Amino acid sequence: MDSTTETPNIKFDVPIEKSQENLLDQSSKEFELPEHTIITSEDQTQHLSAPQVAQKGQYPHSTDPFEALIEELKRLDQDDQQLASQASLLIGLYRRLWEAYTAKHTTNQYLVKTNQQLRTVNVQLGQERELLERRHANQEALLSYFGQAFDKVRDGIAGVLRDWDGSYVDETALPRGVTSAAVLPSPYAGT
Repeated sequence: MDSTTETPNIKFDVPIEKSQENLLDQSSKEFELPEHTIITSEDQTQHLSAPQVAQKGQYPHSTDPFEALIEELKRLDQDDQQLASQASLLIGLYRRLWEAYTAKHTTNQYLVKTNQQLRTVNVQLGQERELLERRHANQEALLSYFGQAFDKVRDGIAGVLRDWDGSYVDETALPRGVTSAAVLPSPYAGT
């Protein structure tokens, strides 16, 4: 394109505000990417220059789709600066949208991972609760069994003492823990 040709009329779906009109007059060099942003698995952001990215063999998700457009924008800036400034504004807006999507996607992955860990912990806690409930029920049953066995032994001892002495002591009138042996006189006391 030479500079004598008229710039085509480009319509944007988004209305251009006054602050955005000023951006159209600025050079597209403001939208160049000085650094690449890489989001690591630890949810930390590292800033690397372009040679460091190429050296590590990693390419950030936030700029990959726009590198070809930025190169084309540089070429277009030499041919038609008005169109280049409008295109740079549009590319800048899409780039910000892409970065927001990437950040939300990373956050979503983190939340999915955390949710899975919480589900695992929930299952483990549920199993532990069931184990404790079974243990509690077993201990209550064992306590009831030993209580019944103790009552049978106490009743048996009281019956033996009644038969041996020949006197009757009402076991139900005695307080719990007091046996008829404590109330009845010892047969050896008189000798």
